[in-house]
Amino acid sequence: MKESLTAIDIMVLVGELKALLKGAIVSNIYHVPDSLFLFKLHTKDGRKDLLIEPPRRIHLTKYEYPKPQKPTSFCYALRRALRQARIQDILQVEMERIVEISLLKGKEGIEYRLVIELFREGNLILIDADGRILQALRYKRMRDRAIVRGEHYVYPPRNTLNPLEAPITDVLSMFSKSKGSLVRNLVTRLGIPPEIAEEICFLTKIPKDRPIRGISPDEVRDLLRSFREIYESLAQGSKEPCIVKREEGYVGVYPLRLKHLEHMTLIPFKSFNEAVDEYFSFLIKELDSLELRKSTSTELLKLERRIAQHKELMNQRLMESKRYRDLADSLYANLPLIEALIKTLKEFREKLGSWDLALGAIQASHPSLARYISSIEPHKATIIVKVGDKEIPLDLRLSPAQNAERYYNLAKNLARKAKRMAELIEAEKLKLLKIGQESPSVTRLKPRFIQRREWYERFYWFRTSNDVLVIGGRDSRQNDLLVKRYLRDDYLFFHADIYGGPVVVPLADRASIKESDIQEAAQFAASFSRAWREGLSSIDVYWVYGHQVSKSPPSGEYLPRGAFMVRGKRNYLRNVPLKVKVLLLDLNGLPKLMCASALTSRHECLIWIELMPGGIEKRKVSQKIKDILIKKCGVDDFEAYLRRLPVEEIERLLPPGRARIMRIGSHSETQEERSP
Repeated sequence: MKESLTAIDIMVLVGELKALLKGAIVSNIYHVPDSLFLFKLHTKDGRKDLLIEPPRRIHLTKYEYPKPQKPTSFCYALRRALRQARIQDILQVEMERIVEISLLKGKEGIEYRLVIELFREGNLILIDADGRILQALRYKRMRDRAIVRGEHYVYPPRNTLNPLEAPITDVLSMFSKSKGSLVRNLVTRLGIPPEIAEEICFLTKIPKDRPIRGISPDEVRDLLRSFREIYESLAQGSKEPCIVKREEGYVGVYPLRLKHLEHMTLIPFKSFNEAVDEYFSFLIKELDSLELRKSTSTELLKLERRIAQHKELMNQRLMESKRYRDLADSLYANLPLIEALIKTLKEFREKLGSWDLALGAIQASHPSLARYISSIEPHKATIIVKVGDKEIPLDLRLSPAQNAERYYNLAKNLARKAKRMAELIEAEKLKLLKIGQESPSVTRLKPRFIQRREWYERFYWFRTSNDVLVIGGRDSRQNDLLVKRYLRDDYLFFHADIYGGPVVVPLADRASIKESDIQEAAQFAASFSRAWREGLSSIDVYWVYGHQVSKSPPSGEYLPRGAFMVRGKRNYLRNVPLKVKVLLLDLNGLPKLMCASALTSRHECLIWIELMPGGIEKRKVSQKIKDILIKKCGVDDFEAYLRRLPVEEIERLLPPGRARIMRIGSHSETQEERSP
């Protein structure tokens, strides 16, 4: 899996970034652990978020990343220097993984350069107009340069030939002294990205695994020509951004379609920035999941080892408990004999003065008892007696019955310990099962969707089943704006046949409007009119052409704000039912809520909820819609988005007035929902 951008990737990205961000103003900077920086920018097209993660990537992002409450000292220094600075230029240093952003701040015109090094461990370096280092993410002294505050910044020396400029003789000379395969040397000696190295081998039909010393001058010439053609094509803007995917996940992100990867699935994108943003948001999750899987695997191994050790110890204690119990049982079964033996032995000991003499005497006079004695250990006051196939140590300071009781107590204690160990093993097994069942998830960093409103979202809006954008006024001011700015002569104008309702305009000419679009726009106009608030079930709606609508009243009359004149024939749709649908859409991986006509059907829809006028307050209906969407969406990222979504955002989509939920549906099911 590709884990960082190449020099070719950076060239393409810089071209896109320059077009989008030149003249942008730095609004704020955030440092997200570990080394991810988010630059909030204001451009002529609105807000843009530039994400920089040395040494991995630089690109615009549509995702939101968690921002720390307090900036790091380095982030604070960047804010102090670059807030309100304007981006003058963005460039790539030769064919290196280095990006340089030039900025200008204030009336004084203070110049800064922000250097992003996307190689080795990566770095982010702020430089003044004289080229002196003001701040750096990482300070370091090296053999050929120093990243130290106050020193002049020096670019790292190139340690490979430049494949765009190097004469073929130099390349051949270098290859003649090299070892290994062709593709490896293209990467390490010429600095060609791995995927491009494989691509030019594929295009020139030269095996990538060929030994480098066997490559002919003509083959080297073909390889260099192929690389330069790819480079020039990308430099001139001829690109086909895509993500390459296998069944198990993404493989890489590339600015062009690679012939040697065409057997895999390719996901096209409009811009390389979008492709890189999507790829790395996935990569973060994959890397964190891998990290979690490793830690989970380590924890599983530790638990398994601990369970094995505890099982072994438990079995030892059970065996010891059984042995002690058997000894006690044997003592009790032969208690009279053992008591006679101990009594006789102690009597001889008192007469003769030593245990050895007592043992000799009992062997001579009482051989039937002596055969039960295995040995005597006087210094331990212990005698070992043989009972059947067992040898039982007895404490001579205790009676045989007390010795038996001592063995029973030892057996009980060990049995209790074994039981506690068994309980511990069961608890560890449950923990093991829980860890094994848990799906690895992102724990360190998870980007979230940024929901930015489109220009038309200040109005009531929806897209029809045929993807025609329809907008309606929320109030008299917006009705005026729609008629004056957006209504063209060949557009259609819809209005419910009741005082108090939105002007509804499909943003397409009559030739592009189908009958189904008219039906949907009419129902939308009916549902968002005063008829909904009054609890009507249906109402008439009319439509006319844009040239029939005027804001100019007859002579001597006055039109208030939001009012208009309609001249000529009106086309009526009778008894249009008041119904709407709230749809949760999946727009290329981004969630979007839309309130549309109940007739609207969208292939991007995951879940829809149908409403009609009813008795439940708008806020309560909105909360219920949110709860249903969270429960049924089935997509983790979408569920997280819905949980964060304020209920006011759903309320804002709905018609004015009370409502009730009629039906809930998805791509796989439809069900009735009875609301009071």
